[in-house]
Amino acid sequence: MPSPSPPLSSGLRLITWEDVLVVVDDGRARATDYASLRAVVDELGAANPRGLGCIAIIPADAKTPSEEARTALAWHLTRVKLRCLCWCVEGSGFQAGMVRAVLAGLCLVSRRGYPTKVVSELDLAIDWTLSRMGDQPGRAMRRASAASHIRRQRRAEGSP
Repeated sequence: MPSPSPPLSSGLRLITWEDVLVVVDDGRARATDYASLRAVVDELGAANPRGLGCIAIIPADAKTPSEEARTALAWHLTRVKLRCLCWCVEGSGFQAGMVRAVLAGLCLVSRRGYPTKVVSELDLAIDWTLSRMGDQPGRAMRRASAASHIRRQRRAEGSP
């Protein structure tokens, strides 16, 4: 059952769907904003001891996060039991392509205990994530439900 997204800072949104965590981060979040995610993430993680799928959406109009915010994000990612992480860098053109290339390079050199991927569209992110979380019968068939829920939550919160 989809869960409502808690109110967070203007640059950070959290959406949950089953055992998938979706973070929309436009780069404007402060380091302390990532700490505000902990209670929700811990609750979702406790309900799903095998781990969570995560989709990190970077909107096309995102700014480069501060060094403090990047450090906080990296620290918090080490505290969550993830089964997979998909970075969805929205947008086209040189800047979006550059961000995807940098993230793909970081994914190659970082030694995570779970698979990672960088994509350009939400539907690709959902497909990839659900294929890695596919231990529930019919989960892939509910992809449209996941996509609809995530888009609806983003619109309701004014996220791009």
